[in-house]
Amino acid sequence: MNRPVLQTSSRVRNRTVASALLLLAAVGPIGMWTILFTSGIPSTQTSTEHAVTLTAYLFTESEHPWFFFLMTALPVIYMGLAAWHWFKRAEQRKIPSWVWILNALATTYAVFVLWPSAIASFSAAYYAHRSNSDA
Repeated sequence: MNRPVLQTSSRVRNRTVASALLLLAAVGPIGMWTILFTSGIPSTQTSTEHAVTLTAYLFTESEHPWFFFLMTALPVIYMGLAAWHWFKRAEQRKIPSWVWILNALATTYAVFVLWPSAIASFSAAYYAHRSNSDA
């Protein structure tokens, strides 16, 4: 009789761990953007002017704009996946394939952008898989 209660709490715990790890993975790229925008501000510009100028340069004239597009997309993807695991996962018994594919793509992108985020994302996928196999 206690067995189903333990499995349910384990599923909730794995879902919570997966959400927390995805949010942790989002912190890396957000931190990189913060450092990028707040360091080296010229004395002739305000911080807002510097951010606008730097953003325009990074997305149009830099050598590798794809890197900055990925660094912008990763936190959005990670926060979306974390919200899905937190709110929608409890309603569904199995994780849909689009969640697995999105998590795999985000983890692969993170390897190129910020590898600690990739580690957290992979760990989140592991805990999500554990909760999926319990369902």
